[in-house]
Amino acid sequence: MKVLQAFGFTADDVYKVLGIGGRQEFALDHIVTLTGLYTTLKDGATTKEQIMRDIDVVDATPARVTGSISQRAAATGPAQTAPKTNPAADAALASEAKRVADKRAADAKADADAEAAKAQADQEARRQAEIAATNEATRQEAEASAEEPDAPPAQDDNTGIATDPAALDAYYDAILADLLDDMPVDIVQSSHAAQIAAI
Repeated sequence: MKVLQAFGFTADDVYKVLGIGGRQEFALDHIVTLTGLYTTLKDGATTKEQIMRDIDVVDATPARVTGSISQRAAATGPAQTAPKTNPAADAALASEAKRVADKRAADAKADADAEAAKAQADQEARRQAEIAATNEATRQEAEASAEEPDAPPAQDDNTGIATDPAALDAYYDAILADLLDDMPVDIVQSSHAAQIAAI
């Protein structure tokens, strides 16, 4: 109740809002009402004056009476009073219920977001593991090929001239260069006879 004193409520005001006669009637259920009331006051949704005015209106509203007195007495028996409604308490309860529902919704969203983030992290970890495995396989393959000695260029067994494609291209280029330098054909043929035979 002390927190409501900051908003100008006295103990009697609080009892009136709760619809009880005093401290001896205070129950645990009233804590929920007071919590909702505090929330609506703190959020500026209402003021003490509005709450007290609403309670005064409820207290001043007479019960609706129909039929004659004898008809009512015969139908209902002894006089009964309608239960009081307390708009301030109802508003406080509604506010507290909304706050609890909003918190539950926020908690559910946070849980869903955490699950989505975990799934995304797991997927990224799998992707990184696949990349690492591919890189390791490539590294091992490179190491294995580096350890294998280069095969000697292919050679003609009779002449000892290399016959691999790169060597043949080099021979062709050398012969063509000599011919373009106006070297006589018979000299080019004799100096490159083995290479010409390989081509």
